[in-house]
Amino acid sequence: MGNERSLEQIRLIADRFVEWQTPYGRPDPDRCPFVTQGKCISTKFHSPTFMAIGLYRAYAATDEPIYKAAADRYITFYLACMRQPPVGGQRQDYPSYPYQYGMALAGYELFRQHNPQEDSMDGKAAAEETLKKLLADPQLMAAMKTKLDQRPSADGATQ
Repeated sequence: MGNERSLEQIRLIADRFVEWQTPYGRPDPDRCPFVTQGKCISTKFHSPTFMAIGLYRAYAATDEPIYKAAADRYITFYLACMRQPPVGGQRQDYPSYPYQYGMALAGYELFRQHNPQEDSMDGKAAAEETLKKLLADPQLMAAMKTKLDQRPSADGATQ
């Protein structure tokens, strides 16, 4: 009886996550209660990975294919939105915060576990993993800055 009740609760939440999604994988601001309108603001990008993780777990518990399909769309949307860090510092309207790369990688790991044949986004995930490592290594960042400072400028002088 307890397992049946647990599955009922899992389905209740997973069905909402499916209902709150646009056909292309974004949390729908008209149906999802915690999405705020605006350019690339955090409420668009905090939730897709977490909802995908929940949906992958719901799929594992129920074998309901719509849960896996929705999880795949959330991750695909999230990865498609990630950008290189902007020149001049972080912007709030630009999805490239370090935590977003970590969330993208966590989601992509699950995506690949559920879609082992799909490797079309491996390059993007590898680039994000490399960037995450660079951002976390102060010695490497200092060495890169030194190299950049030594490169010649357009007029031939060292910067």
